Amino acid sequence: MFFAEDATILTFVFAFAILGFGGYFVYRFYPVSFGRKPDFAEFTPDLARVSGFLTDDQLEAAKVAPVNEFMARPIFTSRYPTSLTPIAFVDQLITTAGVTVAPATRDGWIQLAATGSGRSIVFRQILESTEVYQKYYNQAFVVMQYFGYLRRDPDALYLNWIQSLDSSGDYRVMVNGFVNAPEYRFRFGP
Repeated sequence: MFFAEDATILTFVFAFAILGFGGYFVYRFYPVSFGRKPDFAEFTPDLARVSGFLTDDQLEAAKVAPVNEFMARPIFTSRYPTSLTPIAFVDQLITTAGVTVAPATRDGWIQLAATGSGRSIVFRQILESTEVYQKYYNQAFVVMQYFGYLRRDPDALYLNWIQSLDSSGDYRVMVNGFVNAPEYRFRFGP
């Protein structure tokens, strides 16, 4: 049986290893761009590009290429064609992300989006903004429990886990639930 102390340790290890080193960065590509969580099949290869034991400089370099690659995908370019004005590009990302930012921040992003490589920088700044970070953290934590422990897409119950985290902030109960889930335990044999 798995106990609360174990869940506390696993929570911190999981948060540090997956959310801290790129997983949460990659996760935010999807709600910011498309207003949805990523699927397991599309998230896994994206995560591989920014994970591992990287120095801060290596991690920074590892974040640039996936942003550019993501923005070059047909699903992204069809939604955010280069024909969009800088205002339309920034506003569409902010609206899709469902966040409110200060007018000065928005104006800065619009000016930056008008420069040569500015759109990728703006996309990354929106991904890493405090507003986006805070909005999607619990959702990403729950979804990545499914990805990490169960190796699959979340079922409808993931909404209950998000609601539980939003109201209590206690990650240990959820981690305990996943680690003690028969589906997880059967991955390693009867």
